Amino acid sequence: MKKNLLKSGRLILLIATVLSHSASVHAQVYNKGNLYLSSGSSVSFWGNFANAPTGIVDNHAPVLYVNGDVADSGSIAVASGSVVSFLGTNWANTGTATFSGTGNISFDGSSSQNIDGGYTSGAQPSFPGLTINNAGNVNLINTATSVSNSLAFTSGSVLLGNNNLRLDATANISGAGAGKFAVTNGAGYLVKNGVANSGSFSFPVGQALNDYTPASISNTSGAARNYTVNVGNYSTSAATEGNATKGIDRTWQIFADASGSANITLSHNAATNTNGPGTNGASFNNSAAYVSQQVTSGDWSTSSTTSNGGSPVNILNSSSAVTLPALATAATGYFTKTSDQINSVSTTLEVSPVAFLQGPYNVGTGLMTTTLNSSNLLPLTQPYSAAPFNYSGTESVTAIPNANVTDWVLVQLLDPVTPTTVISTRAAFLLNNGNIVDLDGSTPVRFNKTIPAGNYHVSVVHRNHLAMRTASVRALAKEINSPYNFSTASTQAFNTNAMVNVGGGVWAMWAGDANSDGSVYNSASPSDKSLIVNGVANHPGNILHSAAFTGYSNVYNQLDINLDGKVYSSSSPSDATIIINNVANYPANILHSTSFIGVIKKI
Repeated sequence: MKKNLLKSGRLILLIATVLSHSASVHAQVYNKGNLYLSSGSSVSFWGNFANAPTGIVDNHAPVLYVNGDVADSGSIAVASGSVVSFLGTNWANTGTATFSGTGNISFDGSSSQNIDGGYTSGAQPSFPGLTINNAGNVNLINTATSVSNSLAFTSGSVLLGNNNLRLDATANISGAGAGKFAVTNGAGYLVKNGVANSGSFSFPVGQALNDYTPASISNTSGAARNYTVNVGNYSTSAATEGNATKGIDRTWQIFADASGSANITLSHNAATNTNGPGTNGASFNNSAAYVSQQVTSGDWSTSSTTSNGGSPVNILNSSSAVTLPALATAATGYFTKTSDQINSVSTTLEVSPVAFLQGPYNVGTGLMTTTLNSSNLLPLTQPYSAAPFNYSGTESVTAIPNANVTDWVLVQLLDPVTPTTVISTRAAFLLNNGNIVDLDGSTPVRFNKTIPAGNYHVSVVHRNHLAMRTASVRALAKEINSPYNFSTASTQAFNTNAMVNVGGGVWAMWAGDANSDGSVYNSASPSDKSLIVNGVANHPGNILHSAAFTGYSNVYNQLDINLDGKVYSSSSPSDATIIINNVANYPANILHSTSFIGVIKKI
């Protein structure tokens, strides 16, 4: 069936239209129905083409030439071997647009063209295949653009601006090189989904036209990863390179959807940056060059091996993989290349404590729970700013970086002679396996670069568990990680009975310090148990259990001793009962009046 209306130079396709053989339409086309283009001959649209939300285009023509602009809100299928040759200026998808098939949409203009991809999340809209065939280049505008199967470069580049260019897990890139690549000339990223473990992908990126500086990533994380890449120069990078006098004046930002290890290779433009000319330092030396990863703001690692990339320069980062973060805001997502020692490198102390909290520990799994995390209750900013901690650190994240995070903790460096004196403090994440990591969710905790190397006690502080510190001082050196496992024996922490045996040979921090005063009481004043009982009794939304109000839920609260997002004063699990049992079972309780009422363990 075919029903067409032509009004004022506008062809309206209402129901079903079949175009076969060699067809040429010289009006604007507005499709509200079904448009089938047969495989016989090519078809040309000379005006603008609009595909309404109800519009369905099924293209089998060898080539569909579209000479005007495209506004697509409907469905477009491009069969295998078919091409949509776009010769207009603006192609705009709305969020309702969908694509299918394995054919190709080729941007073949002779002057600058624009794509408003309409992509936000999910699978659509996503071009089945996209070809950049325009010496005048193609710009991404307004929204992100997604590609399902292939991104091909034959002429010109695609300029991302502030918009992402996303490739599905099945998508590949071909034809890229100097003069034909993704230009990250703004805040937009080139994103590749689903790089398999042990798989690699090359990102053809550069910060400006004719400045080709690709990055290759080899995934060694153990699982498939989505990788995101942008490259800029020092002046536009969020990272601080310090004084890289023999650098190449480029900064790559690379991160993943989940933190994990990878090997990276970074290249710079051989035409302008070989052995000095065009770099930040005229004496830049390929044979002495290395790729450096930022570890904290302004601090850069020198642990990478060097490799002479020759010409064009192509230097493998390291024989030991780096850890890529899962957040765009993470300092460790920035890389640069230099053949000298950046002034700010090798200046931070790093520690990797292992500690367990008694409250959320599960002896059956040997792990702590992650209920606060999975319930989206963990704050994105460190929770220790109020009294009695009064920590003024600004640690925050845009999202919790690791699904295995149990809670925030404080890691402190204490004076070796007077341990009550705190030298430096960092807020960090405690994972369910006991590892304490920095804000990227995987790397060691790093302290301010002004803290000198030397001997320190290392302490771990939690908001409702008793703090502990190392049994003896630790010698900390710059850029050398210092691991320490508190959980293996009671003697790993300073003082007798500083930790509780939670079973399976694991020692953990005592639970129950509901008011964070360094003690756990079940009677008298202040009583941690009473705080929970009163807190539940006075809460306006208590949960009715049996004949009594016993708790409230869905909270991140100091009174939640077992970190399950609930505060219970009776029934099971009961936060108050944990306190009562701890005091009763503690080997050296404090005698008050005629009963044992508390535990005090100040570090």
